[in-house]
Amino acid sequence: MTLLELSMIEFIDYIGNPALLCEGRLILCIDGQELSFGDKDGCDYPRFWMSRGDCGGDKRNTQWEPHRAGWAIKKSKLPGFLAKQEKELERLMTENIRPWCSGGCRYK
Repeated sequence: MTLLELSMIEFIDYIGNPALLCEGRLILCIDGQELSFGDKDGCDYPRFWMSRGDCGGDKRNTQWEPHRAGWAIKKSKLPGFLAKQEKELERLMTENIRPWCSGGCRYK
């Protein structure tokens, strides 16, 4: 069976620094093949998700407050073989990865 004939996606792990949780490494088992996704070296495919959360502050940006929310899939970033799996991927991420935005990307 090829990756174009998906039948099973299983969540394996998500490894991410709490300060930049949205930029972690997602590991999935797809039809028995373990694949990694993310912006880190060694990932099989690039990141296709983003946090729905936000981190807002006061007018002087001295006090940050994170807002929890789920994960969103960027359909345009999905590898072709996952194009029809958007809802399943969103469900797996929401069920297995804590929804969070720490604002860490604002300091990169």
